[in-house]
Parts: sequence; C-alpha cells; structure tokens
Amino acid sequence: MQRSEPEAGDHPAEAIETIRVDSETIVEAYERNLDRADLNHTVVIRVLPAFTSSVSGELYTIQSGNSYPSEMSPKPLHIEPVAFIEARGENLVSFPAAEDEEAREVWRSDVKSSLKEEVDVEVGTVSVSLKTDYQSLG
Repeated sequence: MQRSEPEAGDHPAEAIETIRVDSETIVEAYERNLDRADLNHTVVIRVLPAFTSSVSGELYTIQSGNSYPSEMSPKPLHIEPVAFIEARGENLVSFPAAEDEEAREVWRSDVKSSLKEEVDVEVGTVSVSLKTDYQSLG
C-alpha cells in the first residue's frame, strides 16, 4: 500500500505503514499492565520519530504526571498493548495469579497466538491501520 507524502497539517506518523515489534514485548507490556500493583504507570509500545513507512516499537513505561515537552514535535506514539490483541481466547479473559507460573505460560502463549495482523492507531485526528511485523528484535 503506497501512501502519498504528508500534506500540510497531516501528522508525520501518517507515513507509517508497518510497525515491527517483538511479540514477547507485547506480551510483557500487556502482562505488566494487568499485573501491576502501582497504578501510577502504564506500559505501552512506543514508536519514536522520525516516522517512516516501517518503524520499530519498543517497551516503554509512562509515569503518571510526566509528559513530553510542549515544544517537542512530533511526539512519540504510544500504543496500548491491548490494541495488538484480538479479543478471543479463554485464557485472555482469566488472567492467572503471579504464583501460578504454569497458568501464566499458557496465558502468554494464548496472547501470542491472538496477535492481530493490523492494528488501528489514532494519529492526530485520524485513525491509521498499520500492518504488524512480529519478530525477534533482540
């Protein structure tokens, strides 16, 4: 899918067509958000500028009350890990206790098998569908 160059007023992230992210990173981010005792942070997949047709996402923790400087433009994209996951699989409904490592492994496997081929992301005032490329980036 070819996109034209962004027009004036378009968000630079609209140039993104594919996001590369390690499937383990998405599982870890999702698990940490469900498992957290400290509600003052959220774990997301962050994409840093410069935005090109193919970008990489990384694990990032947002601390409550922190923000990017107002003069920073464009700002990084933050994508909730749940955006990458299809709403299916009985193990996704029942998140196991931390002590039950065997059940956690089954849950992690279920999450990995439920990853979407495309993810919708709000960019500026529009929603963009990005192809996903799950790979080991480490």
